[in-house]
Amino acid sequence: MIRITLPAYRKHNRIAQQLGLLLAMLLLTAACWAKEEITIEPSWTSVTVAVADLDRALELWVGTFGFSKLASAQGDDAELAALWRILPADIKRQALLGIPGSVYGNLHLVEFTEPGPPVREGAQVYDLGPGNLTVFAKDLPARVKEMQAKGISFRHAEPTEFTTPDGAVFSEIHLLAQDEVNIVLREIIGKKMVFSPQGFTGIGRLTAVVDDAQSERDFYAELMDMDLLYDSVLGGPDIERTVGLPAGVKLEQSIWGIASESLGQTELVDYQGVKSTNLYPITVPTQLGILHASYRVRNLDVFKKNLHNAGINHSERDFREVIFGSGRFIRFRTPAGMNIEAFEQ
Repeated sequence: MIRITLPAYRKHNRIAQQLGLLLAMLLLTAACWAKEEITIEPSWTSVTVAVADLDRALELWVGTFGFSKLASAQGDDAELAALWRILPADIKRQALLGIPGSVYGNLHLVEFTEPGPPVREGAQVYDLGPGNLTVFAKDLPARVKEMQAKGISFRHAEPTEFTTPDGAVFSEIHLLAQDEVNIVLREIIGKKMVFSPQGFTGIGRLTAVVDDAQSERDFYAELMDMDLLYDSVLGGPDIERTVGLPAGVKLEQSIWGIASESLGQTELVDYQGVKSTNLYPITVPTQLGILHASYRVRNLDVFKKNLHNAGINHSERDFREVIFGSGRFIRFRTPAGMNIEAFEQ
């Protein structure tokens, strides 16, 4: 296994960054991000991924990762079509997957009748848009060998082990699945989680590649009420090789959610020193790939007021009963452009 120690940054720079983030949050709280109360659950319940072949996708997610099929549907879906503003006949098949008993980190797979191309087809890793899905693993080297024995190939031959500046140790390997969806398999050394019989969790993180990290950070901290769980700037030859970056490019990474829940977290990545293409405008049904995430709210009316106070437009969808949730729905985009569905169950 390759081992990499991430560079520690100077203490005063870290303090300055923390003070700057704190000041920005205080200013936003006093101004445009003013909200009546916290109403949203800070982990997403499901992420929607459109696939060209549902059977092939199930082979990976159910057969290899050990996800359970929580629900499935065949044929036209008028409720989902109304939610997404497409035709019922555009929807061919669906499946909701996850670890039984887990409210968060579920995967909604949908096969369209006539899909468009993958959102990230031909894209660079640093292009803006939904980036990765992270799945946590138990004994990652053993899991990788099992998958390689099935003929599954990875971007690198073996996992890379990292040590963060605060002493945390994790290893990961990247798998490019169908429809240009990048899956990060990660083992956090010493962390206890609930695994499938095959040794994997539900989806731990959804990565959003952004070009204005601060505004997106403010959005998740203030409006979505998420805690900052991890924050770093990474660079150097080892990172460039592992991620697939041009020389000299660094990435600012932050992870958001709640410390007590390892599934349904959000990871923001801002690649610095490179020009990116914005893919968020084409991240819509019936394209293929990662499309959006869904959140539950306790009081949708209050949450809509919070969106309005923050200057974020939303569209009403009224009551819908779909495979990944039921209740009153709204849809909106984050400042960076990520599609979000919020529903009051």
